[in-house]
Amino acid sequence: LLTDAGAISTKSPVLSPGNITIPFTNALSGVGISEDKCWIMWQKKRLLWLPAPFRPTCSKVSGLSVIIGCSSGRVIIMRFVDLWLLD
Repeated sequence: LLTDAGAISTKSPVLSPGNITIPFTNALSGVGISEDKCWIMWQKKRLLWLPAPFRPTCSKVSGLSVIIGCSSGRVIIMRFVDLWLLD
């Protein structure tokens, strides 16, 4: 499942009574942004810490690209390559 925060694996959802819950921090796969918006994540691991002025007020993740809109009006575009080497 592709979301604005990254890709979420739906292979093993946690079932709760009456609905399905996928824990955000445990389900993130590929590149994404942590739930607290302090980290760029790779395969559920912290990859890059974002200082407060650069944390997203809005964001978009597509493949290995992360676009962050900051409260200052700045837009940060990051493209990661060869992250599979970190696994």
